[in-house]
Amino acid sequence: MSHREFAGYRAPGYARSFTGVGRPLPLEQAGGWIIERTIPGTAQRDAMGPYPLFSCADWSALPDELAGLRRHGLSSLLLIAEPRWQPPDDTWLKPFDVARPFTAHYVARLDRSPAQIISRHHAYEVRRAARRLEAEVVDRPLDHLDDWVRLYEKLIERHAIRDLRRFSRAAFTELLAQPGVLLLRALSGGRTVGALILMLQDNIAYAHLTAFDDEGYRNGASYLLDWLALEHLSGRSEKIYWGGGQPGDDGLASYKRGWSTHCETSWMLGAVLDRDAYLALCRQAGSSSDCAYFPAYRQGEYGPRPAETMAVAPT
Repeated sequence: MSHREFAGYRAPGYARSFTGVGRPLPLEQAGGWIIERTIPGTAQRDAMGPYPLFSCADWSALPDELAGLRRHGLSSLLLIAEPRWQPPDDTWLKPFDVARPFTAHYVARLDRSPAQIISRHHAYEVRRAARRLEAEVVDRPLDHLDDWVRLYEKLIERHAIRDLRRFSRAAFTELLAQPGVLLLRALSGGRTVGALILMLQDNIAYAHLTAFDDEGYRNGASYLLDWLALEHLSGRSEKIYWGGGQPGDDGLASYKRGWSTHCETSWMLGAVLDRDAYLALCRQAGSSSDCAYFPAYRQGEYGPRPAETMAVAPT
């Protein structure tokens, strides 16, 4: 199957991987999915785009979708739009109460060889890692579910993840079974010590999640896997999106910059669907309704973000 035929973040299977977080709802006109969530301590519900990025087939249909969601009884909707989408003009932003550039995402344009993309430092680290580890693109990602769950549990422990990024085995079972998911793994003596999940969408790839055990960290598995991603996708995809940097984490930004040709920006789109309910929820949470976080009543729901995830959570 051509890489152009994969739906990535707008695929039904990807939305189903969030059933532990909430109820997937299709946006039939726009051709995308959102996740309906209960609001702790209340009888209210709101919705968010699937973490970490929302994508749809027809962005112009979103205003009509918002009208339908208001009738659905939701208090608010938060979308982090994939960085490929940029508003053609301000009229596209008017239906939203919050609409602003969100995060710079590092991108590798694959119209050149991998050696022309990466920094000298990264090239050195790739050679160093290749002396210690091997790497491969697996044929059947779901066959490596146990290894992936083991590595991700190390990530959860390392970063004390307590929010929705604490993905379950069931969520990863759904994810790895989805067409267009690539799993790359690094091996030491035949044992998986690191892995990278990429989502194929249309003719691009999103680096989605990566995780390592102690040996993988120690031996630079991330360099070998990202290099393999560039090699494998060259001639198959137009771009790889490596994700955004963590505010204040210059090391992560420097790392991603070393694999990139340029940056593109994602957008935060927030809509208050029931203003009375929204204001009441803010009062109940002790949050100002005009604070920078959206929705304001969920401020603080994310803890420290793991540096190994490949996209930025709402902050």
